[in-house]
Order: sequence, then C-alpha cells, then structure tokens
Amino acid sequence: MTEPGLRSIATNASYLFAARSVTAVLRVFYLIVLARAFGPELYGLLAYGQSWYGVFVPLTTLGFGVLLAREVRFDRTRGQAVAVRMFALRGPLTIVAAVMCAGIGWAANAEPTVQLLLYIFSVALIGRAMVSMTEDTFAAFEISAQTFRQEVLFRPVEVGLGFAILAAGGGIFEIAGLHAAVQIAQGMRGLVLVRRHLDLPRVPMAWQAMCSLLAKALSAGAAGLIAAWLLQGPLVLYSQSTADRVGVGQLALVLQALVLLCNLPWAIGRSALPVLSDARARRDGSGARYAEAMLRLGFALATALGLAGMAIGPWLMTSVFGTGYALAGTMLGPALWLLLPLTAATALNPLLMVRERYGAAGVSALLGAGVMSVAVFVLAPNMGPAGAIAGAGVGLGVWALSLLGVIGRHEGIALGLAVVRPGIVAAMALFTYLTTLSIGVGALWCLILAWLVLLLAGVSLCLVAAERRALAALWRSAFRPAG
Repeated sequence: MTEPGLRSIATNASYLFAARSVTAVLRVFYLIVLARAFGPELYGLLAYGQSWYGVFVPLTTLGFGVLLAREVRFDRTRGQAVAVRMFALRGPLTIVAAVMCAGIGWAANAEPTVQLLLYIFSVALIGRAMVSMTEDTFAAFEISAQTFRQEVLFRPVEVGLGFAILAAGGGIFEIAGLHAAVQIAQGMRGLVLVRRHLDLPRVPMAWQAMCSLLAKALSAGAAGLIAAWLLQGPLVLYSQSTADRVGVGQLALVLQALVLLCNLPWAIGRSALPVLSDARARRDGSGARYAEAMLRLGFALATALGLAGMAIGPWLMTSVFGTGYALAGTMLGPALWLLLPLTAATALNPLLMVRERYGAAGVSALLGAGVMSVAVFVLAPNMGPAGAIAGAGVGLGVWALSLLGVIGRHEGIALGLAVVRPGIVAAMALFTYLTTLSIGVGALWCLILAWLVLLLAGVSLCLVAAERRALAALWRSAFRPAG
C-alpha cells in the first residue's frame, strides 16, 4: 500500500476512531447510570429495543457507502452525482424500514409496553439513517473530521439530558424518546454540513440511473444486512425465546461492551474503503498486506481484552454496575474473545466490497448468520445467556473463516504470518494465564504475566523485519536524551 494511501487511512481512521471513542467513553458512563438506575430487567428491555431497530438500520444503508467511496476515488465529479442520487434513494428506504420496524415489532411482541418502546425506536431509526447517510458521505470524500465534530457535539448533549431525565424520575420511554430526538437532530445537522462542505450538483433523477444505483446498492448491501443480524440477533433471539428479562439485561450489557470495543477495527475498515478501491486496479499486494495487519490486530485485541475480561470481569461488573449484574461479569471474558472473529470479518469484508464480489460476501455472512441462529436456538435453552454468547461466537467464527477462505485464495494472504503465528502467541498467553491461575496465583498477577508473554512473543513472532526496525527506531527516539 502506498504511503499516501496509508496516510489517508490513518488520518480518516483517526477521526472516525476519535469520534467513536468519544461516543464509547460517554456511552460507558451513560450505560453505567442507566443499568444501575433501571436494574437488569428494565435495562434489558431498553437494550432489546435498541437491538431491534438496529436489525432494520442496514435496510437504509445497503451498500451505498461502498459504492460512493469507490466512485469518489475514481472520479470525484461522478461521485458527487452518485451522492445526490444516493440521498434521493435512501429517503424512501428509510421510511419503509421504519414502518417495517414498527409493524413487525407490533406483530412479534404482544406486550403493549414493548410495542410502544419499539414505536419510539422506529422514529430513532429515521434519525440514525440520516446520520449514517452523512457519515458515509464524509468518509467517501475523506472529510471524516465532520463525523468527529458531530459526535463531540451530540453525544454529550444526549448524555447530559439523559441524566436530567433520570434525575426528574423519567423511565425507559423518556430515555428512548430522547435518543430518537437526538438522532434526528444530528442527522439534520449532518445534512446541513454536507451541503456546506460539498458542492453537490443538480442531477437529473433519471429512472434508469436510479434503478441501476439501487440494484448495485442492494447487491453490495446484502452482506451488511445479514451481518447486522449476526451482531443484533443473539439478543433479539434470546429475548424472543425466554421470559428471563433479567438474563436479557445481563446479555445486553456484555454484548454492548463487545461492540464498543470494536471501534478501532471498525474505523480502520471504513476508512480503508476509498484507498482499497484505488489499490484495486494496481494489484500490488496492498489488499493482502492490509488483511494481514488487521488479522494480527484482531488476535492482539481479542487476546489482551479477553484475558482482562476473564481476570477482572466479575469484579468489574459487580463493582461498577451493581451486584445484580454478577452473571454479566462471568460472561464478559468469553464474550471479549469474540473480538477476534468480529475484527477479522470487519477487516476482510471491505476487500470483497471494493472488488464487487458481493455474492461471496453475502454468502459468507449468510452462513455465519444461519449457524448463529441455529446455535442460539439450540444452546440458549440449556445454557441461558451464555448460550447466546456461544452461539454468537460460532456464527461470527463461521463468517470470518468463510471470508478468509475466499480472500486468502485470491489475495495471497500469508496465513503463517496472519493466522498461525498470532494463534500460537494467543495460545501461549492463555496457557500462561490458566496455568498460573491453577497454582493459586492471584488473577491480576496472572493477567500481567500473560500480557507480558503476549507482548514479548508477539514482537518476536508476529512482526516482519521492517516492522521490528520501525519499532526499534521508535524506541530509540523515545528514550534519546534531550538536546
């Protein structure tokens, strides 16, 4: 991958990661307060509503972001015309998705309380769709700083007003209504920023051009539609299959922690779309190097955070969220290991998107979603919320392995570097943790020792020569005497 390409990914990824990090930090505090204020049962109901509308959000996005990024990279003027048509198409799609969200929610849930909550979140879906439209546009035209500014403005507002609502005695309906209102406000301001920063032309809405763009977006978005079910489905399926509302709350908290911690790979993957589109024609191995780096990152993230969840998860959850969330503490460690397949799939899927291999991407996601649905259905009745976690892990693993099989065959990924060596390092760190724990060493000391093994073995086995030289140079410059 060329230096300008790397710089572009780094710049836009940093803005997107910073935006999501602002969201994540504020959301963590917000979740703590909400979880403690509502308790597992009501908090689970609120999280169920969020997951429900999250299933329908991809109907509004399809593959427009991928198509727009590619068009802008090849021809900015043509990309501006595509952006105008994209806005024209995504409006009606949003209305359809909101109606489906409310209608199917009413039919699938007999409780009036749940139905009302899903109506409110159907309104939130409209705002979320507008936000996504503008973020796709900012990413494609490489002005993701606007996404950062939007998050910095609106997330503190939502959190602050949420605290005020709780202080005034408000409940889950008021919190859901606030979320919907803030999403709509952020979406409307995002549309204003698009008009301000991009000189979008007047484009005739020719029927043939619009139908062609919609057909491409449907093809490119099929994988995203199915992938959304992989992330939101475990909670929705478990909620539909059990009357254990407390267990739903425990599961929701753990899955939300998993999604929040996937911010970095998500930001890199989204920012890489324009550059990967540009590299597609060169066939210079950029795709393989990108995939190898992201797979190694996935192993490192999953191992470090999975071990941390195992060591301090039970203490952390009960200390921060309250003793009512003890079960969530025991599930946190296993759940964070799911960062490995989730990071891998998030990183590999864009490689198929920019090469217009939409069918392969859709089949991979469909395999994972199908396996996940069956696994949750089979495991959850006997294992409870832990069965939903296990089912999600199986589905995400099938999705990631399927993508790796397709991409590895065509991109020439060095599996030894990207999978085998990181896998050995992860196994060494896990073995160290479990062995020291079994002989009576404290969990925190076991974690520190395992992290040390992960660091030293990772540097020795998982870095190529150029990366070791760069790391050594960085080390020397950091400890060079001043003057």
